[in-house]
Amino acid sequence: MAGDLAVIATWDGACWVHIDPSTLKTVSATICRESIWGITYDCHSGTFFTTNGSNRITVRDRELEPTGEVIEVTLADELVDPELGLSALDFDSERNLLFATVPHEAALLAISRCSGGALWTIDFEGFQPGPPNGLDHLSAVAVWESGALYVTGKNWPHLCRVAL
Repeated sequence: MAGDLAVIATWDGACWVHIDPSTLKTVSATICRESIWGITYDCHSGTFFTTNGSNRITVRDRELEPTGEVIEVTLADELVDPELGLSALDFDSERNLLFATVPHEAALLAISRCSGGALWTIDFEGFQPGPPNGLDHLSAVAVWESGALYVTGKNWPHLCRVAL
C-alpha cells in the first residue's frame, strides 16, 4: 500500500490497482505484462522499485512506469550474476538502502540506492525454521520505521528480527 495505490505482484505479471482509501473500492486497475518478483516504495520521493529475478532493480514513478533508471547490483565492485534472482524488496529511507532477498542463495543484500553496490550481505545458509522440504527459502524482508529489520520465508512459522 502506497498512499491510494495498492499493488499486487506475481512472478509472471502484476496488477497495479488504484483504490479509494476511504472506501477501499477500486478506482482503476492496470495490468503489467512483465515479470515482477519484488516491489517496494519510497514514500518520501514517491518512487517504486521492482525486481524481476535478475541482478537489476527497476526504478518506477508514481504511475508505476519505468523512469529509465535501472540499478545494477554489484558486489565487491563486480556486477552480480544476472541469474542471482533478487526477489523480495524493502526500502529504508533513513539509510537510503534497498534490502533484497536472494532466496536460492539464502542471503539478504543491503544495497546502496545511490550506487547499486551491495554494502553487506547476511547469509542465512543453514537457517531454515520451516519444514525441511526444499520449499522453505528466505522470501520476505521488511524494515520498520524504527529501523528494525525483519525476514521470513516460505513455510517459516516465525517472523525473525535481524540485529544489525
